[in-house]
Amino acid sequence: MGMNADLICDAQLLIGMISQRLVPTLCPSCRIPWEKRAPELSDDET
Repeated sequence: MGMNADLICDAQLLIGMISQRLVPTLCPSCRIPWEKRAPELSDDET
């Protein structure tokens, strides 16, 4: 396949591939624009 054997056998790469998840997407009617929400957040929430 033309791939480096060390790369294929890398444990961190395998863990990353197995635990890969899709980023959740909010529907347009459920999401809140950042400009509206940002002023309400504290410093540790941003």
